[in-house]
Amino acid sequence: MRQIADHFDRRREEFRRYSSGVLTDSDLDAMYFRVSPDGRAWIISARIPLQEDADVHVFERVVLNDNGDVEIVRYSYFLVVEREEIRGYELDPTHDPAVHRHVEGHRRELCERMTLRSAVEDFWTILAERPKPSG
Repeated sequence: MRQIADHFDRRREEFRRYSSGVLTDSDLDAMYFRVSPDGRAWIISARIPLQEDADVHVFERVVLNDNGDVEIVRYSYFLVVEREEIRGYELDPTHDPAVHRHVEGHRRELCERMTLRSAVEDFWTILAERPKPSG
C-alpha cells in the first residue's frame, strides 16, 4: 500500500506549495486523509488557504485500480471566497455531465477533467483579477 502513502504525501506537499501561508504539520494532520479497511480506496477532504478570505476546498475519492495504480474516481475543487463558492471543478459520476465546472450561482458547465494543480492556478488567476476592497 505504498502508493496510498505516496499519494497522501504528494498531496500534503502540494497543499503546502499552493497555500499562501505556511501549513504546519498539525494543520495538515487536521485534514481528512482516510483509508478504507481493505486499503483499496481512500478519501481526502481538505481546505487550502489562499488568502485571508479565500480557500480551496478539496475532496477526492481515490482507489487502487485493477492494475494497482492510483486513480482519482471522484473529485471536487472549489474556490470559496468570503464563504461563497466562486468557481469549482468536479468529477462526480452521479451528475450529468460527470465532469463539469461550477460558475456563479453553482451553475454547471461542461469542461475537461482538471487536476488539482490546474484548478488552483485558475483560482489564483480569479483572485488576482478580483477588485481590491477600497479602504
